[in-house]
Amino acid sequence: MYTSGVDMWSLGCILGELLGGKPLFPGSSTMNQLTKIVEVIGRPTQEDLDAIDSPFARTMLDRLPPVPQKTLADIFPRAPYEALDLMRRLLQFNPNARISAENALKHPYVAGFHNEADEPTLDHNIVIPIDDNTKYSIQEYRDKLYKEITKAKKRTAGSSSSRPDGASASSSSSRHKSSRHKGKEKAKDKDKAKDKDKSKSKDKSKSKDKDKDKSRRRDTHDAPPPSTDDKRKRRKSKGK
Repeated sequence: MYTSGVDMWSLGCILGELLGGKPLFPGSSTMNQLTKIVEVIGRPTQEDLDAIDSPFARTMLDRLPPVPQKTLADIFPRAPYEALDLMRRLLQFNPNARISAENALKHPYVAGFHNEADEPTLDHNIVIPIDDNTKYSIQEYRDKLYKEITKAKKRTAGSSSSRPDGASASSSSSRHKSSRHKGKEKAKDKDKAKDKDKSKSKDKSKSKDKDKDKSRRRDTHDAPPPSTDDKRKRRKSKGK
């Protein structure tokens, strides 16, 4: 059964790849990969095998030859102790013995990123209707997963189209489009208002310039005519 333990194992593999810069268990086949896993975490106990509840996996493990043991410290000699401790808790053969997501987030190695207010928890297991006791080819696994994903999408689309108040998905979509259209119209109105303000400011500046020109003309027009003495002075200066 697909449980959260599967995801926690994946996190352990990802952490190992981050620390080592390469895949932690790069198996060329199912048997080869199981051999690499057993080299690091050891052979599973009877309790571990019972927890897996997979006759296929049990048969594969029974065929494994004796393998030399390695430790995570041997594989990652420069890794911090906290990182190796978290990886060890993630890479437990028994899925029930693996650290949970909630406790992993509280681990000292990643505690700095822990934010309980933004960490929702799924309250049920995800069931994938693919028999683990049957060995499929890579293409068969892809086809089966693709079919399941397609079915899930159709179910999601169907549930969104049927609403308790009788509204359809199309009406919801139309409302969404209408709201977007209104938003665009508001943006256009704002742009128009800005253009009007700019034109008003230009008109004001032009009117100010016109007023200045008018005042200059008035000053010239309102200037007093030259007096008789001024005329005589001008004549004398010309005669000289």
